[in-house]
Amino acid sequence: MGNVFVKVARVAYMVAFALSSAFVALAALLPGVRRALLDAYHSWEYMGYAVALAGAAVALAGAFLIASRDSRAWRKRSVKASTSIGEINISMQAIESIAVTASRRVQGVKESRAYLRRGDDGIEVTARAIAYADHNIPNLCKEMQGKVKDMIEGNAGVRVTGVRVIVDNVSAQAKPRVE
Repeated sequence: MGNVFVKVARVAYMVAFALSSAFVALAALLPGVRRALLDAYHSWEYMGYAVALAGAAVALAGAFLIASRDSRAWRKRSVKASTSIGEINISMQAIESIAVTASRRVQGVKESRAYLRRGDDGIEVTARAIAYADHNIPNLCKEMQGKVKDMIEGNAGVRVTGVRVIVDNVSAQAKPRVE
């Protein structure tokens, strides 16, 4: 129902915009149309029609603005899960935060960022990291892959089809130790 309303409102808005654009173009190009408009404007007899037309235009613009808040865009940026009680939507940003938290818990990771791509079976994670120089990078990457996958699947209940780790840089200074 909502999707039909959105489509009808968009079509109505486009038609009204095209007609009003054509009307303004005719009024600008043809002096007879311009004179007729001015005569109608100065006549109170047609003022009711002008007010009704302006009101309809405002209502149509309002309907378009409401309809343009398309919920499909929000759903594309979230992962949907169903439970026995109802539906759950977890934003991709929340899942990215879980991935960053998991990757930063790996010893030897100084900084990290995460990017998600939705696939047919689940999500694919690309984690970019800056590692400390005194750690074995291949082992760090394997541990990071495991933690990111486990934490996302455990906390969000979303299937992770793959975790790609990219080490962008290595930090020359070692992680400060607390004594």
